[in-house]
Amino acid sequence: MPALNAANPIVTLLILTASLVVCSFFFGLVSKDYSWVDRMWSTAPIFYAWVYAVRGWFDPRLFIAAVIVTIWGLRLTYNFARKGGYTGMEDYRWPVLRKKIKSPIAWQLFNFGFISLFQISLFLLFTLPLYRIFLEPGKAPAAGFYITAFFYLLFVVFETVADQQQWNFHKIKQAIAGGKPLPGGLTPRQTDYANDAKDGYCRSGLFRLSRHPNYFGELAVWWTFYVMGSLHARDFLHWSLIGPLLLTLVFFGSTRFTEAITLSKYPSYTDFQKSVSAVIPWFPLRRGAEKDAEIQPAE
Repeated sequence: MPALNAANPIVTLLILTASLVVCSFFFGLVSKDYSWVDRMWSTAPIFYAWVYAVRGWFDPRLFIAAVIVTIWGLRLTYNFARKGGYTGMEDYRWPVLRKKIKSPIAWQLFNFGFISLFQISLFLLFTLPLYRIFLEPGKAPAAGFYITAFFYLLFVVFETVADQQQWNFHKIKQAIAGGKPLPGGLTPRQTDYANDAKDGYCRSGLFRLSRHPNYFGELAVWWTFYVMGSLHARDFLHWSLIGPLLLTLVFFGSTRFTEAITLSKYPSYTDFQKSVSAVIPWFPLRRGAEKDAEIQPAE
């Protein structure tokens, strides 16, 4: 294993990680906006991936991996930006959690320990499969590498579709809430969204198969990335497993917290929980109750 010196990408990335932790904590402390990690989520891993590619002298496997991570990151950045994520919009869950953590000191400890330190450390951990490739230079990409790269992009597409469906639903929901007439000629899917808006949450498209299909897409991306880095290892169970494993636990906790908020606003969500898988897409266990009346598009 290479020594931990300036030429080792891990040293560079540890310094980068520490810097991002300090920035996230300080910016949150000063601005009272605790979504700085969210703004880094889709951008920082791109830099992590390219550090490996550059330090690995653009090994074909590292270069390809950096390219597909860039595609993932740019797509996610666009989705976050169009929702106002870079214009001061804070994640709606943090104000809810702040009400539960009464002590300002306890909240700032949470800000440093979980929001900043733990979550930003995940950037380093779920990109560790690239370090495994870095440690085995000079190997040409095998067929399995290309297959996993293809599935990585396939899951990016899946997440893109889920995000777009959620975006379309919220646009129609906002129009209805604002009293705006719906345009004529709605597609069948748009009509489904309009009917879903009566409940307050999306249950059409991919959301018929998973309550959080975008979560599934994101997790599948990084589990595939782990497989990509494991192809040349003798033992599939490797220390780089810690990244996707911890990410899965974070998403599990996030799902429970998010759905608790949703249930507090929409009691009927409990029926949706009983009939539709939480994350992994699967056939609904039973059809939801039929609507009393469907929203008709305005002529």
